[in-house]
Amino acid sequence: MTMYLGALLMDLMCFLVFFAVLYGTGGPHMTDAQRAWIGAGMQITYMPFSFIIGRVLTRRNARAILLVGTIGATGAGVSALFCEGFTALFLLFLVFGMFGAFFFNSFQTVMRSEAPPGGLNEAVANYTVAWSVGIALGFLLSGSGYSLGPRALAGMTVAAGIIILMSVFLRRARPHGEASADEHVEHGPEGSRPVDSRYVIIGWIMIFAACFVQRPIQTFFPAWCKEQGVGPLSAALPLFLMMLVQAGVGFGMKWLRPTLYRRTPVWAVQLGGAAALALAWRFPGYGIYLAAFSLAGIYLGFVFFCAVYYASNDFAHRSRNVGVNEFMVGAGSLLGIFVCETWTSYGSDKTLLYAACAAALVIFTAAQVVIASIGRR
Repeated sequence: MTMYLGALLMDLMCFLVFFAVLYGTGGPHMTDAQRAWIGAGMQITYMPFSFIIGRVLTRRNARAILLVGTIGATGAGVSALFCEGFTALFLLFLVFGMFGAFFFNSFQTVMRSEAPPGGLNEAVANYTVAWSVGIALGFLLSGSGYSLGPRALAGMTVAAGIIILMSVFLRRARPHGEASADEHVEHGPEGSRPVDSRYVIIGWIMIFAACFVQRPIQTFFPAWCKEQGVGPLSAALPLFLMMLVQAGVGFGMKWLRPTLYRRTPVWAVQLGGAAALALAWRFPGYGIYLAAFSLAGIYLGFVFFCAVYYASNDFAHRSRNVGVNEFMVGAGSLLGIFVCETWTSYGSDKTLLYAACAAALVIFTAAQVVIASIGRR
């Protein structure tokens, strides 16, 4: 489990910085369009570098790329905490996204290489809970520590980076000649559906849709809260709960392997997520946001587990599939941020963001069901 501390701390670092910067943009000095570009900055570089790195990653070079990603992301994150201008923040988030691509793509290769044959299900569950808890803690620490100023937040960021580096250096790697989950296809217990290559594509759409709806909320909600006089900790709490529930569901998926490669969970869970977002649209208010974001976390935990599992359980193209997965993370986030910003710019009703996200999720779910139905009798 100590290996997953790295994923937890990297996402803690990323979203500690992300929340502090975006909450700080609240107020008349920055527009929603500028916030959108800052929030999208990470994704603009995360997409192409994920695709490129997914093509070159191997079991032998993953640890070195992981170290480079950790050092670069720590430096970019600390620098962003001390900036206020739009241009500087946008450029630093571009750098942050590039090194984030280095880290998360290589980490998943290391994760598969360290897991024994047949251990992919547990590895993906541990990974999902690690990065989800990391984001949750990033929001909580940033919200509670925001009033302490950028020096305190930078200290937390540097501490996280140092611990990640130590965990990589001190961990004894599984010998390259020893079999691992990276060379094994997992078929699941009795009663499980067989591995189906169509679900790699479904997983890509799943993760694209999840980021399309999640990242605009994470980008705009903190600044809108500040504009309405909501304190940083209160603004962070709904996002914290979303990610905490996501972590719990993602971890619980290790016992739900028979639900994979099936159509019914694909549409049922995602339409449940759309209903949670519709709730936030129709009945806006802080208490509703706490409930709706938490309910959306159930959908997100299921989806992120499935997407990583489907990509990683395809023996022939694992690193490429994960690279496409992470590309979809960037693409979904990027498109979602700008579609929602454009949609809400036509009126004063900010809650239309949740309506746009719910409608998009219904459309993406329908596409997945069509793909899952092709060739079925």
